[in-house]
Amino acid sequence: MGRSRRGPPASPASKALDEAEQAQQRGERQSGAEALRHFEEAVARFRQALAYPDLPASKRPDALFGLGESLQQLAEQTVRQAEGLPDSLLTSQAEFQARELACRLYNESIQTYQQVTEQGRMRVDACVNCGNALTSLAELMEAPAATQGQAAQQQQQQQQQCALYRQAVAMYDDALQQEEDALTHSNKGDALMQLSQALWDAGQVLEAQVTSQSALTSYETSCSLSSSSEGDDLPGLLANWGTGLITAGKYAAELAQRTALIDAAIARLQNCAEFARCDTAPLVSLGDALMAKAELNPSVKSVLTPEAGSMASSPSVPEILGAAALLQQALKDGYSAALHINKGTTEAQLGFAEAHAGLARLAASTGDLAAAAQYLQQAAAAYESVLRVPEEIGGFRERCDVRYNAMCVLALASRDAEACSILQQLIACGAVSTSDVAKDPDLAGRPWVQQLLLSSHDVCLEGEGMA
Repeated sequence: MGRSRRGPPASPASKALDEAEQAQQRGERQSGAEALRHFEEAVARFRQALAYPDLPASKRPDALFGLGESLQQLAEQTVRQAEGLPDSLLTSQAEFQARELACRLYNESIQTYQQVTEQGRMRVDACVNCGNALTSLAELMEAPAATQGQAAQQQQQQQQQCALYRQAVAMYDDALQQEEDALTHSNKGDALMQLSQALWDAGQVLEAQVTSQSALTSYETSCSLSSSSEGDDLPGLLANWGTGLITAGKYAAELAQRTALIDAAIARLQNCAEFARCDTAPLVSLGDALMAKAELNPSVKSVLTPEAGSMASSPSVPEILGAAALLQQALKDGYSAALHINKGTTEAQLGFAEAHAGLARLAASTGDLAAAAQYLQQAAAAYESVLRVPEEIGGFRERCDVRYNAMCVLALASRDAEACSILQQLIACGAVSTSDVAKDPDLAGRPWVQQLLLSSHDVCLEGEGMA
C-alpha cells in the first residue's frame, strides 16, 4: 500500500496570509456584526503575516493590498452598521463615533495602499482602491452648516475635504496613466463632481465650474470606452453620467446652461433605463432629473421649496402647469416605474413622496385646495411607509431630514397632532433648532408651532434616540 505524500508544512507567514484571505472572503459573504468580526480578523491576520520575517518579498505587495482592502471594507461596514441601528440606539453621538472610527480606518487603508508598489510606483489596483478610500473619507468629512462662531471650523473642514477629493483624482490619474479603464474614468468623474460641489459650498465658483466640466468629460470618456457586448456595465456608467449631469445642472451659472445639462441628464437616464429594464436606480435618477427640471424656474422653485424672505415673483398659471406636468412625468417614468419593479425601493418611495408634496404646493398656489389635500394624503402615506423601516433610510441626519419633510407634509395637511409629535422628537434629539423652525414658511402662523417653540429650548440631548 503506497503512502500519501505531503508537502512541507506551511510557514507561519504563509499560514497567516491564507487565514487572512479566508477571513476577508467570509466578511464579503456576510453582513452586519458577522461581517465586522471577519474583517477585523482579516486585518489582524494580514498584519500578523506582514510581521513575520519569513514572508517572501514576492508576497509582500499582495499582503499589503489585502490589508488595505480589509481596512477599507471594515470602515465601510462600520458606517453601514451604525446606519442600520434602530432609532432607539441611533443618536448623533453614536453616528459621530462610528464615522470617527471609519475615518481612522480609511486613513490606515490609504497609507497601506501607498506601500503597494511595482517597479518603483504604486500598483494600478492600489491606486484605484486608494482613490476610492480617499473619496469615502472625504464624504465622511462633510462640513455641517456653520453656526455662530463656527465659520472658521467649517472653512477648515471644507478645505480638508477638497484636498482629499483632489488626492483621489490624482490617484485615479496615476492608475489611468498605467492602464485605461472605463470604471476608473467614471470613479474619477464622481470624485471631480463631488469636489465641484464642495468648491461651490466653499464659494469657489469659478474653480467649481471648471471642475464640474472636467467631471462630465470623465463620464463621457468612461462610456466611450465601454461596450455591453464585452461585459462592461454600460447602464451603470450611463447612470453615473446622468447623475453627474443633474448635479452640474443644479450648479451651472446660467439658466440656459442649467436647462441644457438637465435635459442631457434626462436623455442619458432614459437611455440607461432602456438598457437596464429591471434596475430601479436609473429610474429613480430619472425622476430626480425631471424634478430638477421643474425647479429650474426661480418662480416655480419658490413654490416647490419655499424659503423665508424669498423675493421670487409668483409663477404664472402656464408655468405652474408646466412644472406640474414635469412632476407627473417624474412619477410616471421615474419613481412609480421603479416601485413597479420593487415596491420597497426607499429612494423611489421618497421621490414619490416629494413629487406629491410638490404637486400639492403647486395646486394650493392656484387655489385648488381639494387637489392639494389629495396630493398631501399620498405624500404622507409614502413617508409613513418609508418610516416604518427607518434603517433603510440611512444614518441619523438622513432619517431626521426625512422625518422633517414628513412633518411639513403633515402640517400642510392640518394633521397637527402628528406633525407636532415628530417636531418635538426632532427638537429633543438636537436634529433641528427652534430658530430654524421659526423661519420655516411651511410652519409659519400655526398656533401649535408657536406653542411648541415657547416651551422648547435648543438643547441637544446627545444620548437620546429618535424612537
